[in-house]
Amino acid sequence: MLEILRRDLLAVIVLIQERHEPWTSAVWERLQASAIATDAAEATATSDGPSNGDATQNAHTLLQERPTATAALGRVRFLHYWNYIRVLRLPQTLAVLDTWPYGGCLTALEALSNGRPVMTLPSAYARGRFALSMYRLMGLAENDGGSRGDENRTIRRDDRYVTGDACHGTESSPRGLVASTPGNLVSAVACVGTDDLHRKRLVDSVRAKYPTLSQHNGDAALEWAQHFRGLYRQATAVAAQTRDASLGLV
Repeated sequence: MLEILRRDLLAVIVLIQERHEPWTSAVWERLQASAIATDAAEATATSDGPSNGDATQNAHTLLQERPTATAALGRVRFLHYWNYIRVLRLPQTLAVLDTWPYGGCLTALEALSNGRPVMTLPSAYARGRFALSMYRLMGLAENDGGSRGDENRTIRRDDRYVTGDACHGTESSPRGLVASTPGNLVSAVACVGTDDLHRKRLVDSVRAKYPTLSQHNGDAALEWAQHFRGLYRQATAVAAQTRDASLGLV
């Protein structure tokens, strides 16, 4: 999150305030600690690290062009959860960042229903893959996308991905909604904030495809029903085996 604020100098990130105040305080303390640690590490790397000419100069130049992590933290705001929908509808709201490793479900649906792209980095478990599932049903994510099993895998350089600092996408098939690595997510979010055309393509795509989610309303119920039937058949078979064993029939 701090890296996004340092990449996009006009960005403001809004976090939903927790109903339990100690949770909000804990989040803020973690952000402060992360910012301080980041600034300290960068200061050490540029002042005490080995001097190797161009690399050292590039590091100094980069730090001069970007705000410190502590300074970037000043563009973080906390929002009362009752105001989430109202803020979603503001024109200044460009996108919603999915949380990690526990992703949003209802919050993601609310964002998509208001035409706001949800930028997500799927985790390896179901709890962090709700937004990815929504995009797959909407036809905005590949069936094999979103896996974080290989952090170093090569990202395809075509019109379907955001790579490096460049924003890619076509009007009919914009990409950048589902990231495969943290760095890829930072680049994707920076594109949304700095590239008006890219952002418009994502917004138009979300607004056009969101209604298709209603076509899958019964899918989850059907899958759960099949799952529970399978569990029942398995339990019945185990119970029968246990009974036969106790009667000496096996």
